[in-house]
Amino acid sequence: MKDFLISFILESIVNIGEIFLFYLLLNHKFQLKKADVSSRLKLFSFLLLQVLILSTFNCTSTSMIVILAFLLGTDILFALLFFECSLMQSILWSGIYAIIGLFADYACILLPCAIAGVDANASLFGGSLHVPITFLHLIILAVIILILIHLNTKTLSFTGLQRCVYVLLSVFGTFVAYYLLSIVLHYTAGISEKNLIDELILILFAFLFVDLFDTIGTLVGVSAKADMLDKKGKLPHIKGALLADAVATTVGAILGTSTTTTFVESASGVSEGGRTGLTAVTTAILFGLSLFLSPIFLAIPSFATAPALVIVGLYMLSNVTNINFTDMSEAIPAYVCIIAMPFFYSISEGISMGIISYVVINLITGEAKDKKISALMYVLAILFILKYIFL
Repeated sequence: MKDFLISFILESIVNIGEIFLFYLLLNHKFQLKKADVSSRLKLFSFLLLQVLILSTFNCTSTSMIVILAFLLGTDILFALLFFECSLMQSILWSGIYAIIGLFADYACILLPCAIAGVDANASLFGGSLHVPITFLHLIILAVIILILIHLNTKTLSFTGLQRCVYVLLSVFGTFVAYYLLSIVLHYTAGISEKNLIDELILILFAFLFVDLFDTIGTLVGVSAKADMLDKKGKLPHIKGALLADAVATTVGAILGTSTTTTFVESASGVSEGGRTGLTAVTTAILFGLSLFLSPIFLAIPSFATAPALVIVGLYMLSNVTNINFTDMSEAIPAYVCIIAMPFFYSISEGISMGIISYVVINLITGEAKDKKISALMYVLAILFILKYIFL
């Protein structure tokens, strides 16, 4: 009875911290409906009841799915009852918070395993390290929420389709994240936690760099060919393109297909005059129809399509005329970036080498301050160097 009481008090403290962070997030994004004493008492009573039920669930080995469903439902209800927000917004932010909570939960378990070789069971309920790991979870959660709170936008402006997509991702992403991780832990039960985490970290970072920079490099290159970049060389509304790529990549991975990401072959469509989403829709329909003729297409050897790719490369290479070859601190990194892509057989590797050489050369020549290289470039250069050392 004494152990149960201590565990209940500990879980209550943690739940109070989590719910308080969710309140801070909502309070920053939306206005309270009423700020009088009576409304605040109702708000406090609602949160207290939520804390008591959650603490009881955590101390009685209730299924994680049940806890997630209860937490998501009560958070949505809490947002609707006490804040000036729509149903869509309440579902979205409740789902985002639940996913962040899951991330913080698993991060505080996996990080000690990866860094110090701590047994994962010691971090779980009843384990010897449960208390410090629990407070580490709160710290990670608090850091992420504080970053979200200090973002510039207080509200998010979405189209109807974007709202539906984000809400579905928020709700189902919470349960999919838990389900996928449970599958991984089930099938790797015989593998030591440290080896498992090392492999997961390697895989995650490898795919992160490859997919992210392949996509960005292809988007910017194709957009430059289509004259879609602004005067500063930036692509307007790039968020929509990156969102489409992220959703496609995620869905493709879940369904077990090859990577559904942005391909440089899109330049051939741009060269033919494609500028709108109708080009992509037409391509998608033709790809769908081609599935029925796939045996015929598979019989065509890969070298038969090489001439078309050579022409695509020619279209992309035309943008080198925008490089300032009189400035060696600009020309050399650009050359390294271009030449590294075929050698490494990867757009992302070429971008990595380009960023590293750009930062290093400008630091050596003393032109980094004059060009006002952003802090992000330095961070990326360091990360890429570490990637080549450790991965």
